[in-house]
Order: sequence, then C-alpha cells, then structure tokens
Amino acid sequence: MKRRKVLYLICIGGLLLLIPGLFSIHDMPNEERRDREPITIEPDSRMLVALTFDDGPNPLYTLQVLDILYEHQALATFFISGKQIADHVCLLEQMVSDGHELANHTYHHYDLTTLSTDEIRREIQRTQEALEQVLPFYPLQYVRPPFGRYNDRLQEASHLPIVLWDIDSRDWELRDAEAIFSIVMEKVQDGSIIVFHDDNPYTVEALKRLVPELIQSGFQPVTLTQLFERHDHVRP
Repeated sequence: MKRRKVLYLICIGGLLLLIPGLFSIHDMPNEERRDREPITIEPDSRMLVALTFDDGPNPLYTLQVLDILYEHQALATFFISGKQIADHVCLLEQMVSDGHELANHTYHHYDLTTLSTDEIRREIQRTQEALEQVLPFYPLQYVRPPFGRYNDRLQEASHLPIVLWDIDSRDWELRDAEAIFSIVMEKVQDGSIIVFHDDNPYTVEALKRLVPELIQSGFQPVTLTQLFERHDHVRP
C-alpha cells in the first residue's frame, strides 16, 4: 500500500498533539481524535431507539463505532467501565464532543450481586471520581450493573437510576455480525433499548449495516435521556 504523509491528533496523558508523519492507513493510531461538529438531534415524529454500549472504551473498536454513528448522525449512550477511563481519555472526549451520552458501568465490572451495599456504592462512586479527573463536571446519570445482574443491595446503594435493556444483541457470545443484525431487527420497536459491547469486531461489522437499516426503517437513534423524555413508561 502506498504511504502518504498525514497530520493527526493523538492524545498522550490527556494532552492533544498535532503530529506529522508518514503512514499507511493501517499504521494510523487507534485513538486519534476526529475534529468534527457534534451530532445534534432533536427527536421528531419518528420511532425512537436507544443504542447502548457496555464495557468500553476500547482502544481497538470504540473509535470505529463512533465513526459509524457519526456517518449516520446517530446518537448513543456509552456505559463506561471506570478502570478503562485513565487510559482512554481521547475516546471519552470524542464521545462527548460527538454528542453522545456517558453512563456508569461500575469500576471493576464485578457481579454486583456478590458485593455488599458499601462495596457496590464504592464501585459506582469510584467510576464517577475517575471520570471527574479527565472530564470535570460531567455527571453520570444512569448505572447499568455488569451482566445485568442486580438485587436489593444495588437498589439501596445506587443514587442513580438503574438502566437495563429490552433487546440483547448477544454480541458478547454470537461472534457473528449477521446474527447480531437479525436479532435486533426482528425485535426492535418504538422505545427499545438495545445493548451492545464496543469491544469486538463483530459489533462493528453489524453496526455498519444495522444503523442505516434502523434509520431507513423509520427509527431515530437517540440517547437514553432523549428516549426517556418521549417514552416516560420506560424510564427507570
């Protein structure tokens, strides 16, 4: 492949640097920043759907997910793992600058049903504190327990609404973009909350077809907050 000289933005310890280099596209850093206008969506008369992503940010796949969403001007909510925050500041900044919503997926991704109330509270709080170190004043409005497992202790420990989903894309087990696409399109309806994971290539491949197909079918991908404003009955 012919190489070409490019300028790219790269984040090192939260510092953005503009660096020239001679690269092929396969040499490009995975976490370079995109300089682009934010996605601004005012929900209209179309059916609304919330695309949600767990377990990121991921250095290999999250930016690809963001690029697909941006191409189709679709918004989403990302449930971030606290332990991933410090190493992937640029990805988090890209999510926010693109207009997406961040939410709390706890710090260590433990099964919360195995923890005490105080331990659960700390898992949630530590994630918010880690985010405040890199994105001050960004409050996480929702929490999603790892694996979707919760009990009364989580209800007691969390000051945030607990948000699960009604459609599991099963991207965590299927490893098949076509199967992921089919599951979502067969079940999606107005007000659906769909869970994906931005940590694998199968989700990326599925989204390349799924996002435009949802839009073509009359769905508008929005953040959870936008969805809840319209569909109060699904509000946690």
